[in-house]
Amino acid sequence: MAGELLLTGQHTPMRVFVDKEVFGDDLIISCDVTEVVTKFRDDHLGEDRSHPDKQVDGYDLDLSLHVANNRLIQALLNQQAARDARLPIPVIAVQVSLEERATGITSSYIFVDVTTEMKLSIPSRKERLKLDLKCQCRDMQPIA
Repeated sequence: MAGELLLTGQHTPMRVFVDKEVFGDDLIISCDVTEVVTKFRDDHLGEDRSHPDKQVDGYDLDLSLHVANNRLIQALLNQQAARDARLPIPVIAVQVSLEERATGITSSYIFVDVTTEMKLSIPSRKERLKLDLKCQCRDMQPIA
């Protein structure tokens, strides 16, 4: 609608949780969310067009964070060590909140059963360290 106040990253706080401990809540630079789907086109005799459908398989998140300390990196390494040792795996979840600028109404969502692939970028002395996380998530659920 014309004249509406559009959302910005300023109105979209995010948090990464590892076993309910918050990481990087003030250091997230960006996030891309992609719905992962299997698409179908069913064809039936006597019809002019296919019937499209989809099945949601999960969600992919691409997160970029500035690095202030090694806590999140170590938590991700600990998760992998637990997986390798066949021990209970620390649970990772990601929360995003969207605040409507015009009304102040906030909607929050949680991405659950998250697995990560990390990339640590260590640039020159005048740039910030950056941690990129490619996440696969089982589901995206609204938080009431």
